[in-house]
Amino acid sequence: MPAGCLYRTAAPVHATSADAKLLYDDLGIRDLIDLRSSDELYMDGTSPVFEGVSYCRYKRDRAVNRVVPDASSYIHGGSRGNCLRVQIAVMEKTRYYWSLVSRMGKRKALQLAATTLVNKDEGRRMAIEEVNQGGLEMLYRILLEDSPGEWVAALRHIRASAEQGRPVLFFCRAGKDRTGLLATLILTILGATEEQILNDYVRSNDYGMVALAGLEENPKVTGLDKQKFEKAPREAMHYALQYLKEAHGGIQQYLLNAGFSLDEQAELRALLLQAEQQKHPDPDAPLFDTSSKGKL
Repeated sequence: MPAGCLYRTAAPVHATSADAKLLYDDLGIRDLIDLRSSDELYMDGTSPVFEGVSYCRYKRDRAVNRVVPDASSYIHGGSRGNCLRVQIAVMEKTRYYWSLVSRMGKRKALQLAATTLVNKDEGRRMAIEEVNQGGLEMLYRILLEDSPGEWVAALRHIRASAEQGRPVLFFCRAGKDRTGLLATLILTILGATEEQILNDYVRSNDYGMVALAGLEENPKVTGLDKQKFEKAPREAMHYALQYLKEAHGGIQQYLLNAGFSLDEQAELRALLLQAEQQKHPDPDAPLFDTSSKGKL
């Protein structure tokens, strides 16, 4: 893949104005894919990287069974209005909680519900025990099982950006879990081997941070074993890859089942691998059409 068309990071909430200049002026970033939850956006606040940038949130449109841009959320930016940040929330706190409960088994789920009605603190403790027991492996499985539409939306946005020669920066909060899974999907489309994917993933192991859609910041939530979530252990991504093989026959079939066709996968691969963007030489051309009712 040519250098300079796709970047990944943790949420740039501590970035400076100089960092923003580096991203937009030096690296030429035009599109940002923000995988954080709404709670995380609220908790993390703003950043010089987001100032003056246009914004749009994606939503689940059950009428077409796709995750699409919500035109009503579009905000045109100021000084960097030609740049666009899209929020594609792969994991929301409530959705994560109920996904966790659904995997507990009927008896244990009913016990948790009954306990929570009587004693919310004890109910939280029981839920956190499940979170700790599942670790990153359960987290990754939940992300893959419950958010295929969000992954496809992110890949389609990257494809649309690549068609117009607009370099993309994608990130979540910690920059290793949701970001790592999206990177894994992209690398697989590009033809990377499992070993290359795992080696890429563990590069985040030195930067410890926990990100569970804001759950980890809730002062009422105690007992979370943060050591299980702050690193990027090789076995966690290996588990995710094995799960995709066993449950779906691999990443290509997983994406196909999610609605990302083989033609789309091939087109994205070609766009990211080509040395020059020739279709749309103007990276400042607007990517989001506010008259398109939420479609790119």
